[in-house]
Amino acid sequence: MKAKIELFFIPAVFALTIFVQCVLFHYLIYKEILLSSLWHSPEDFVRFYLPAATIAVFFSSFVFLFKNKWWTVVVSLIFDVWIFANLWYYRANGILIDKYAVTMIGNLNGFWDSILALIRPTDFVFLILTIILLISIIVTNNRSNPLKITVFGIAISLIMGLANGLLLVRKYGNDWSYINPFKEYDINFGRNYLQEHTIIHHFAYTYLTKINNTREPFYNLSDNEKKRIENLINPHNDSVAKPRTPLIICIIESFNSFAIQQNIMPHLSEFLNNPHIMIAPYITSQAKGGMSADGQMMILSGLLPVTQGAACLRFPLNEYPAITKMYNNTAGLFPHDLDVWNQAIMNKAYSIKNSQTSNDNDKDLFFKTVQLTKESDFVMMLTASTHIPCVKYADSSSLDIPDTIPTLLKNYTKSVNVLDQGITILFDAVSSDPTLCNSTIVITGDHCLPIPADEDFGGNYGYSRFIPLIIYSPEIKQKTIITDTCYQMDIYPTILNLIGCEDYYWKGFGINLLDSAARHNRPITPEEAYDLSDKMIRADYFRKFEEQ
Repeated sequence: MKAKIELFFIPAVFALTIFVQCVLFHYLIYKEILLSSLWHSPEDFVRFYLPAATIAVFFSSFVFLFKNKWWTVVVSLIFDVWIFANLWYYRANGILIDKYAVTMIGNLNGFWDSILALIRPTDFVFLILTIILLISIIVTNNRSNPLKITVFGIAISLIMGLANGLLLVRKYGNDWSYINPFKEYDINFGRNYLQEHTIIHHFAYTYLTKINNTREPFYNLSDNEKKRIENLINPHNDSVAKPRTPLIICIIESFNSFAIQQNIMPHLSEFLNNPHIMIAPYITSQAKGGMSADGQMMILSGLLPVTQGAACLRFPLNEYPAITKMYNNTAGLFPHDLDVWNQAIMNKAYSIKNSQTSNDNDKDLFFKTVQLTKESDFVMMLTASTHIPCVKYADSSSLDIPDTIPTLLKNYTKSVNVLDQGITILFDAVSSDPTLCNSTIVITGDHCLPIPADEDFGGNYGYSRFIPLIIYSPEIKQKTIITDTCYQMDIYPTILNLIGCEDYYWKGFGINLLDSAARHNRPITPEEAYDLSDKMIRADYFRKFEEQ
């Protein structure tokens, strides 16, 4: 009896470790546990837990092959790392790692403190499970075991996997593709294929698709899709009007509309009284996996993010339309290395000729932006003080914020207050510099503050998931406040209108926000725009225009 216990002890602990890893991860991501379904709906209970049990039995079967059991700890640690990566990525972006996210590891350079802000005490339970497995191996005598038990265990796991597939086929109406546990899933659906399997399935799927898809497939647009695109294209000619005004675009990292309050941003609030101001506080963020890079692309080119990954990494050599291509002397000021989000390559795609980086605070960034306007008719600058976890400059603010406010939101609010102290440099220059006074100045966010998905600040603290759009332009004769819910894809056509370049060949998917009729009669829905933009980018659609 003792021999049998010793024989199955380590495999049982290893199987339990994998099973709990899978179930716990699922709970932390999807908040599902389904214990009560055992008596309310046994089929749902079995379907929920069977994938984790299948994976656990499969891996633990191999324990019988080897006398040395230390490899199980290594495997468990690998799964821990994969789980941590997905947990933190999900909290930051609302999606799990896919084959394209694996290529974005370089974006963490200089931003590792952002990862620390995403860690939760519950995460360490996974390491505790691995430690228990380690202790079990130490206190148990290793012994070699018969091969037939391994074969039997693998066979059982395959049968369990097949049964799980059949249950999913039954659930989803005879969709036999569910028999394959590694089929490709669509990250855009609220309940994707991964939710029906485990994080270990996801590991295998991501690894296999990453090594099997080394090239991006070229997409061939259908005739119907081409016709839809033609409605968004102006007849291309070489006599497109040159911009009426210089253009300055200030992209504020993780800028949320709730921050535009007198007590938080007093200088910005004062500037909003200027008669040449348009403000749209309810801009819906449309950034996806590309985050900051997506924000830049939407503002400069009017295109929307690709369905998976980031266009800047998947399609950096494409030809893109861009507002910057209408200007002669273009400059960009960035608070990070140009390798982040493939910035150096994308600047070439957008025709940003003078790229500068600076690790200075936002106050100095705004000062340098003003200086760049002396020699450039287009300047784009990015800030960084409000990058999650927002701690670098928070202590520089004298704002008194109650302790009841969550730490991240408190630091963010203080960082925005510090940002406001820098933004006044630009506003002061507008009132004294003739060039800036006659420029179009755009202030907006690249995306919302990436609040972890398991934290919902809601409206209790004034938090909202909208980003603001503020435009100063001599073309605006009366202060305009747009209270409609709008989209980031509307920023591009609005800028085209204000700089007098509406004849540019690419109209964009959005509408000119200063046109009230257009706001209530959009030519294309955001959902259609996402789909069409993804296909246009994958087809490198704009190359034929740019090479003329």
